Amino acid sequence: MVDDTCNILVVEPLGVPAENREAFIATLQYTLETAIQAVYKLEADELDSERLGKVSIC
Repeated sequence: MVDDTCNILVVEPLGVPAENREAFIATLQYTLETAIQAVYKLEADELDSERLGKVSIC
């Protein structure tokens, strides 16, 4: 069992659509987390994601 939380990936999407931006960010977050779990064969409790700050429109 490994208890390590030092790896981090920060993603700042640019050009987030103004309409439904919360849904867009939620979908992106879920998709990235699911893809990383699949590629690295991780269990659901081995990877966590969270949002930092607020979504801005660029």
